Amino acid sequence: MQPPQLRVLFLAEGDAEDPSASGSGTPTSVINHLRLLGAKVDTADVEVYGARKAFALLGTWSPKRKRWVAKYHLSPIPYSLRSARAESATRAQRPDVTLQYGGTFGVPAAVGVPSFLYCDSHTLLSRSEAKSWGAQMTPSQLDAAVAEQQRVYESAAGIFTFSEYVRQSFLRDYKLSPERVITVHAGPNFDPASIAPAKARAATHVPTVLFVGREFDRKGGPVLLEAFRRVRTAVPNAKLLIAGPKTLDVQEPGVEFLGYLRKSEPAEASRLAAAFADADVFSLPTRHEPFGIVVLEAMFNGLPVVATDIWAIPEMVIEGETGFTVSRDDAATLAERLVRLLTQPDLARRLGDAGRVRAYEHFTWNKVAETMLRVMTASAKR
Repeated sequence: MQPPQLRVLFLAEGDAEDPSASGSGTPTSVINHLRLLGAKVDTADVEVYGARKAFALLGTWSPKRKRWVAKYHLSPIPYSLRSARAESATRAQRPDVTLQYGGTFGVPAAVGVPSFLYCDSHTLLSRSEAKSWGAQMTPSQLDAAVAEQQRVYESAAGIFTFSEYVRQSFLRDYKLSPERVITVHAGPNFDPASIAPAKARAATHVPTVLFVGREFDRKGGPVLLEAFRRVRTAVPNAKLLIAGPKTLDVQEPGVEFLGYLRKSEPAEASRLAAAFADADVFSLPTRHEPFGIVVLEAMFNGLPVVATDIWAIPEMVIEGETGFTVSRDDAATLAERLVRLLTQPDLARRLGDAGRVRAYEHFTWNKVAETMLRVMTASAKR
């Protein structure tokens, strides 16, 4: 006799079934793989709309847009409104467990359904990061946000983290018991089986660096441009492909702007795949990056990675094995590492091959979903 399906209610801001609407496709990937493993997954959008959203926006208004965005996501009023929507959906559907993406709302323990969270960060951890939401808030605003989240974290049956770095910070900053915080990592938001086999480089191939990131400044785009100018002095024909931003005014030798390429649009996905295939090195000198799934996507494509040594990135990019890590805003070292890989194709190929192996061994959505399902099923049975 088959055991009954675990009934999971997946909660997120936005439509979790739409890769373009919530979490850059991460919720959709989790949901799809839980379903493949036999779970029955329903979803609920906890974002507020209409008059309630207008009230929340008015109550968190700031003349500084970044601060306004941060307050809207983290302040008590919108936090409570989203939590109320999460509670209502949970009471209506009565799942075995809830699984929510991020910590910008919570399901009250009084509902009586075990709740789990999937987090790449938390407010206390990011408060000293200039590009984070936490850094945009005043100390009193931050204290209020942390107090809300502390209650949610303490009442949760478990917290799944994208990285061991974030897991350790939950244990340290929120004093949570180790068995309730589990590192599951993440996977690529595309099917690795769709990657075409690598082709031999033509004699006319131009040494190419690829950058992918919508938030050009936060992802370290200006640092990469500075480094690339140095790269061109050593490799005059080097090319830099930039994908992600919707607009970018850059007129520099060797730099090619591809625009915003959506994986959900076949033509755009094809152009992005072609950029990965054309590249010799992937670089993301990001200034603030809780995880960086695009780094994984580069690894699945067999590219060596040069990225910043912050947050979860060193768990993916192993120094000298799958790529190189550099300090934040260190354009000189970044340029040196890029030149090394562009001028030593055998080294680049060896590191890229090792990165692909590491990605398949440790960072797939199937592994993430298997761990989540095992933990949630055990909790539901108690």
